Amino acid sequence: MDTLVDDVPGKNKKEIPKSVHREKIVYSVCLCASYLTCGWNLAEIGSALLDLKQLTSVSLEAASLYQTFFNVGYFAGSLLCGVLYKKINKFIFQFFSLLIVAIALVIIPWCHEHIAMVTAHCFVGVSGGIIDSVVNAEMLAIWGEEGRSYVQAMHFTYALGGIISPIITAQFLAPKSNHSDVIISLTNNNASYIYVPNNLTITQSAHYDNQSNSFSNCSSFPEISTSLDTIRNSTVVSNSFYETSRIYIAYSISASLCLLIGLPYLFMFFTFDLSKIRTGRTLKEEKASPDLSRLDTILVLINFGIMAGIYVAIEESFSGFLNAFCVNRLDWSTVDGSYVTSVFYGCFGFGRLIAVLWVKYLNPKKILSVFCIALFLMFASILIYAIYYLNAGMWLTAALTGLFIAVIYPTIFTWTEEDFLPVSGKISSYFNITSALGGTINPILVGTLMDVYSPLWYTYLLMGESLILLMTCIGGMALSRKLRQKLQQSGQVDYADQEGQLM
Repeated sequence: MDTLVDDVPGKNKKEIPKSVHREKIVYSVCLCASYLTCGWNLAEIGSALLDLKQLTSVSLEAASLYQTFFNVGYFAGSLLCGVLYKKINKFIFQFFSLLIVAIALVIIPWCHEHIAMVTAHCFVGVSGGIIDSVVNAEMLAIWGEEGRSYVQAMHFTYALGGIISPIITAQFLAPKSNHSDVIISLTNNNASYIYVPNNLTITQSAHYDNQSNSFSNCSSFPEISTSLDTIRNSTVVSNSFYETSRIYIAYSISASLCLLIGLPYLFMFFTFDLSKIRTGRTLKEEKASPDLSRLDTILVLINFGIMAGIYVAIEESFSGFLNAFCVNRLDWSTVDGSYVTSVFYGCFGFGRLIAVLWVKYLNPKKILSVFCIALFLMFASILIYAIYYLNAGMWLTAALTGLFIAVIYPTIFTWTEEDFLPVSGKISSYFNITSALGGTINPILVGTLMDVYSPLWYTYLLMGESLILLMTCIGGMALSRKLRQKLQQSGQVDYADQEGQLM
């Protein structure tokens, strides 16, 4: 018979068989690996954005739809997970989600049509939404309220994926000279797009005359043919682009990683007993606090849903458009822009790594407001650096932003679990749905405003959203205090435990 071991530290200990404890650890490691792919794939979109833009012959505004539809897919995947979570085995759910991601990643570098590229990113998002919802709910189902460090560790692997992915992707990107900044869209018959090289100075716009079948007012475009027939017979983004951009290699590596991480779930499906692993909560803990009224529950879900949405809007827009911002505003190379993205994720990951240790002793929800204020100051600093072209400051601020933002998202889940209601599959899906909404809307705003007006809008939006994040943090503290007062009045609070939580 297996030796019994303590499942969790603290005053409420559970004794479980050693073999089950090992299975819980193995399952937790696999969940962490799954979450690594979410960070990896998201970071790859931002790093490869300009190459993907070139492959499909679109503007930056149109290319921002790749991240937008990735988040649309995330929304759909999270919604699907909320509906099917209790009906499908979690191991099979994870395996097929990772398999679909792998297939979509292989296809992406060969999508020359804009609609095909958008669709492929949507499929990656659908699977990503399922994975995200499952891993957050399952990690808390395994460890319960004692899972604060485990959740931080899992979110660290998400950041780790964001660290490694841009470094690998950067090795296969096209050099800056192969990227075009100006695109002329022709809507006549079968005409598509024409690229104007970066070394041309464009001061006027060209117009197509239907009667003469040629361009007018194109003195500023010396390398553009004035014949529409010539344009029709030319190739747009021919195979020559693959001589400078080998982005298909980076995406093949990503697909292989997803497939390798998915295979253990197939093994666990046949060998592990899921009901014995998911023992982190008692039956009593499966229900919301009895002192939490319907109105309070709605306010909690709205507040933390907005917090999740704004957080993801900030994180994904900052990392996803950081490369483009550095190239277009600070005149960096795409490789340097990819590296500063990796620096952000490196500090982001380091912040989550050290959080695995300090969350045992300090309650992160008590200092979230400090992090939110620090984020606002970071984005204000980026605005100053961009105005005065202070490159060194950009590297430093990207690093500090990663540190300050690191613990916010996992804290949303643990804070909800500890103070309000258990993060079930439906609650986890809800948070991912609101997150996907933030990630869907923001790239459109950022891409459009940067493309049409100025790259500085990148900083304006982030500054405003950091203030909204601070407001939701304060709102969460007010709701937590209100519930604590109700518990005190009903005599359900352990004052010694409450005093420990304030540390």
